[in-house]
Amino acid sequence: MGILLRKLEGGDLRSKGRADEVAREVVSDPSLLDQLLPGLDSESPVVRMRAFDALEKVSRALPQALQPEGALLLRLLGESQPKEVLWHLLQMIPRVHWGREQLPAVLNAVDRALSEPSSIVRTCALQARVDLIPQSPEQKPQVIQCVQKQLRSGTPAMRSRARKLLIALKEPPSTSIPPGILPSGSPFPFARRSGSG
Repeated sequence: MGILLRKLEGGDLRSKGRADEVAREVVSDPSLLDQLLPGLDSESPVVRMRAFDALEKVSRALPQALQPEGALLLRLLGESQPKEVLWHLLQMIPRVHWGREQLPAVLNAVDRALSEPSSIVRTCALQARVDLIPQSPEQKPQVIQCVQKQLRSGTPAMRSRARKLLIALKEPPSTSIPPGILPSGSPFPFARRSGSG
């Protein structure tokens, strides 16, 4: 294990450890990415989770860094992953420009994640599905239906995210929304509210 990955050791899955520090190092020196990537397959659950966390943070600043790793990310997405890994992976997937041969497998894997037990994973999958629309515009109606379904029956976090996504997609809400979902006292019920989903 290299020096960079050793910084991700120690503690348990409840702590991100030094993942932020590692991410900053890689952003400052992208050549260090080659030292971080082996952590995605680490036998240590702690190192593995933190490597995904660090890589996701790197990809926010340097999304182009993920492009050569598309095949690796697709393989990882197709494997069984703990929720702590999966939600980071789902955030990275839309930052890769997928080829026509890869995209169907990517979309299928994201759709499967919408059925995961973890609400956070499902919320990340919903966001990923919307973020992938530019790469699969023909599926926009299907994605909108999925978002509207979550607005009707999802967890509070998913309903909050669904409202914001519908605004971004410039789509009206579907009908038959159960009472108690819409914020009261707003002249425009789906106005953006502060706070994350």
